[in-house]
Amino acid sequence: MEVNQRSKDLRDNIKFMDIQRRISQNFIESIEEKKKAQAALVASIAEAIRTMVTSLQSGNKILACGNGGSAADAQHFSAELLNRFERERHPLAALALTTDTSTLTSIGNDYDFAQIFSKQIKGLGQEGDVLLAISTSGNSRNIIDAVKVAQEKKNESHRPHWGQWWSPFSHAAS
Repeated sequence: MEVNQRSKDLRDNIKFMDIQRRISQNFIESIEEKKKAQAALVASIAEAIRTMVTSLQSGNKILACGNGGSAADAQHFSAELLNRFERERHPLAALALTTDTSTLTSIGNDYDFAQIFSKQIKGLGQEGDVLLAISTSGNSRNIIDAVKVAQEKKNESHRPHWGQWWSPFSHAAS
């Protein structure tokens, strides 16, 4: 029985070593992807920040949306603007369009899931606001529809901010 335990301990140790190797490899791959993203995205991120700062300084707001993990990112982004990020400051106007379950489910039920963000933009969006649309694929119909509505608002208002949207993955792919 003691031999069986040692054998099991050895197998467990090998599995643990394999897990450590996999974790290490994940770190290496993550570093490489971050280097690629840095090269591809710095200018786009700086442009998005300038657009958002201009909008906020003009008394407007950032509307953020996404699905799944991107919805969580939209909520986190909005919370950081409203609360604080890195230092104490006045709250900045931001709204995640992913948080009102009654609105989301009523639009999804009465109309279509593809309209859950676009209808909110039509109702809540104002001239000079900025839409932060987060999508890992760039193919989510409700995100595409939200961007289209924001762009339509931009064309109606003749202001440069509406329709500005940024998804790191769509910029990296283009």
